[in-house]
Amino acid sequence: MKKIFALIFLMILGSAMIGGCSSASVPETAAGKPPAHAAAYDKLVGSVAITDTTTSSTMDTTTSTTSDTKSVTTSDTTSDATSDTANEIDSIDYDLYVSVNGNDANSGTKSYPFRTIQKAANVAKPGDRILIGGGTYKEYVNINVSGTAGSPIVFCGERGSNGEYKTIIDPSSDVSTGWVTASEKGAGVYKQKIGFEPDEITIGGKRIGKIRNDYMGTGGEGWKYLAMGANSEVTVLDTGLKVKFWDGIEALYGYDQASVGAGYTYIRFRNGDNPNTKVIKAAKNGSGFYIENKSYITIRDIQVQNCEYSVQMREASHNNIIENCYFRNGGKRVYIFGGANNTIIRNNEMTMDYYAGDSVLGAGNFNSYSLLIKRHVYDTFKYVFGPNHSDDIGIYFRNIGNNTVISGNYIHGGLVGISGYNGDYGFSVPANGVKIFNNKVRNMASVGITSGRNVENMEIYNNLVYDCNLNFRLHELNRTDDVARSVCLYSNVTWNPPDAGVHVFMHFPTSSVPKYFPTYRIYNNVFVGGWDGFNVGSNAVLSGGLPEYSIFNNMMLAVVNIYSYMRTVINNGDIELIDYNVFGGIKYTDLTGVKFGANNVFFAKTYDYLDFETIDQFLTGFDRNIYAIDQMDTPEGLPNCESTWLLR
Repeated sequence: MKKIFALIFLMILGSAMIGGCSSASVPETAAGKPPAHAAAYDKLVGSVAITDTTTSSTMDTTTSTTSDTKSVTTSDTTSDATSDTANEIDSIDYDLYVSVNGNDANSGTKSYPFRTIQKAANVAKPGDRILIGGGTYKEYVNINVSGTAGSPIVFCGERGSNGEYKTIIDPSSDVSTGWVTASEKGAGVYKQKIGFEPDEITIGGKRIGKIRNDYMGTGGEGWKYLAMGANSEVTVLDTGLKVKFWDGIEALYGYDQASVGAGYTYIRFRNGDNPNTKVIKAAKNGSGFYIENKSYITIRDIQVQNCEYSVQMREASHNNIIENCYFRNGGKRVYIFGGANNTIIRNNEMTMDYYAGDSVLGAGNFNSYSLLIKRHVYDTFKYVFGPNHSDDIGIYFRNIGNNTVISGNYIHGGLVGISGYNGDYGFSVPANGVKIFNNKVRNMASVGITSGRNVENMEIYNNLVYDCNLNFRLHELNRTDDVARSVCLYSNVTWNPPDAGVHVFMHFPTSSVPKYFPTYRIYNNVFVGGWDGFNVGSNAVLSGGLPEYSIFNNMMLAVVNIYSYMRTVINNGDIELIDYNVFGGIKYTDLTGVKFGANNVFFAKTYDYLDFETIDQFLTGFDRNIYAIDQMDTPEGLPNCESTWLLR
């Protein structure tokens, strides 16, 4: 037997290689500045000497985390990501220029710029660099020309001296006036024919939810939500507990396209406020940038708002880069679909910018009214706004090709941070090589990061995920059409506030036994706070469990480290490995009789790790050494970190 330090379970970012999951260096922020929280983050996870499980050689690794960019709006916009952009613009010779004072009949030079981004997109040729001057552009941009490998087409916005976004795409229409009472639908309801079906409405730049269309016909359920009294109560699903409907919602709207009076948009505020006194913008379904079958395009330093999609890439699009942008509002900030491949999404900030605020988004539970409200918001978005899915995603990939990279993004205040899968609409080819790393994801009412079916050699590492209802969701683990899934989830840090949320949820939609069991390697992660640690749905017991899962070298310090059905899976022997982990816990700490690996470490005492009320308290106050064990035995059979141990 060999002796190793128990600190091996601590995530050493960019350290181990396992199952073909190689580490990657952490780039500096674009401005070369140290990321915010870096010192505190390194205190938690970085620069420790560890002993490898296969040799006695010492590895010293130093870590960094993603930039903590400040949330930006049209009036208050700062970001550490590219604050030197303004200083660079004058020194770059651009090929085409766009200005809000230009004219599309011009030649597109600096002295005679175009008026619209679309005009520049239409005439651009490979290698062109396009400077889009400061101002707001009311348009959807369709990319019509591809660049080449050596000559990409670059769309560059303008940033201020403090990093604020000066170039803004906002195709919405001002609908602040013209609302009339709709007392036939309920007190406090207003209506207006705005000339199109809105898929996006914001109040003072803040997004409100849209009632699903199938609820808005004659006798539809949507009308009861519009007519809810200011203090009306509803029961939160699966709890039996009541909350005031408008708590966490505050305003909503619907579009009537089926019944008498079709074509009206209806809106309601909690207290029946008159919408004619507010700044209201509405936009039809569309994309700020739409890229279909076009490649070698870079979009940089641009703010996009009031669009259902900020950027949409589809079909055979490849080798496109979206970087250093700010995307707010909309149901999907970045959407990659239908074979798009070799895509890079990096160093962007994304937020729903919800009308009711970020404080009602995030990890929920039934232990207090404030946590229950977060559950209520999640349910409303899923079932009232849905339908039947979380109607808001930061980055969503679906039926994509290979080699998608999602890194360095700051995604906050929404339903889902990052999510994706392959395998519908006849698209049967698995995606290979998706990498999700160095992202910061917070305040998601549903999920921080999701891994779905038919994605091979996926790596999720070096992410900071916190205050999400589910920090990680391993989705649809027993789908019979999941033909290839192999995922390494490693070197991440997650935190949840006291008594709220789940760190890792393993989802089994049915009791069917899958044709193919997904392969997961979950190691070197730090999970602290919240309620549940590893939570598995009850169907896992009936569908074969987790026979291709190895969970090792993690620190799990939650209230309930191992949820009940997970215990059953372990006791049935339906898991490959769960060993060399450190578990804490305040409630339900008695794990006697659970057939864990012999080398797990359990804390029976109550420590202060569940007392951190905020992420800053956690990052600066958490002392990992309290939980370190000097040494423990490691049998030769422990799966090692050699690159030859490949995922199938």
